[in-house]
Amino acid sequence: MDELTVLWEDNVQESFERKKVKYEELRLQCSEHGWMAYCFPFEVSYRGFIAQSTVAFIRFLGVGGCDMSKVCKDLKEAAKSGSGWIFVRRDERGEDQ
Repeated sequence: MDELTVLWEDNVQESFERKKVKYEELRLQCSEHGWMAYCFPFEVSYRGFIAQSTVAFIRFLGVGGCDMSKVCKDLKEAAKSGSGWIFVRRDERGEDQ
């Protein structure tokens, strides 16, 4: 299981710890059923800061070298783009509101 968190840089470690605790019981339940289970919370800041947990997760997936640089660059751009999109639309209301 993995969960991406997009946040302020100041909250990276706290977010990592909170997510790790959140999924530990599920990971243990999976292991008890004989499944290989890993918990990889990873963080990218809204300004594109890539946390070490994110790099570790990408390495776990088997990505390295030039591909690692490309993945990190794409993640940074996606985080900044998504954050910008949310900021621009922050005052818009959905049809159900």
